[in-house]
Amino acid sequence: MKPSMNSICTVIAWQEPVGLMALPILSIDPERCTSEAEAVEPAIALGIALQLTNILRDVGEDALRGRIYLPLEEMRHFGYSEEELFSGVVNDRYQELIKFQIARVRAYYRTAEHGIAKLHPDARLPIRASLDMYRQILDAIEENDYDNFHRRAYVSKLKKALTLPVSWLRVQDTEGTWLGRLWGPFDRGFIQRPNG
Repeated sequence: MKPSMNSICTVIAWQEPVGLMALPILSIDPERCTSEAEAVEPAIALGIALQLTNILRDVGEDALRGRIYLPLEEMRHFGYSEEELFSGVVNDRYQELIKFQIARVRAYYRTAEHGIAKLHPDARLPIRASLDMYRQILDAIEENDYDNFHRRAYVSKLKKALTLPVSWLRVQDTEGTWLGRLWGPFDRGFIQRPNG
């Protein structure tokens, strides 16, 4: 499979309806959001971020199956070939390509975060926790020195269990003021800070 950014967008396009379909089920908080339309962009961004995270996590597995979901134009831009990808070559060019992809995904997560406070209070924790846990997959790719061919990027059960209370605290701190000051020094390497 020879993807272009258009084919990546097609994969992503399947995620947009997921976020949009979930909105009426999750419902918005009428005190924080005047219309469902305000929550649409963050919902779409979350669906895209989750799917792109899966794509980055699974680069090696997909290559073994003869599939490439990374945009070929961007691979060429970084001087990384299809042959290198299918051979599982992790070099400086590949690492820069994946850093670029991760930066894009983190931007989608930041957009998605803005919608959490607009959701009904009962819906905030599951969305926040999924965002926090999935973002840790990106951290794991970085910790694995961008080698997602030979090392699986995953979040341990313990880390997931420890993430849930932090996600709960973040949901309580809807203005994003006190938790950042409290958590900041301990954050990196465990859970990505809200702005990262």
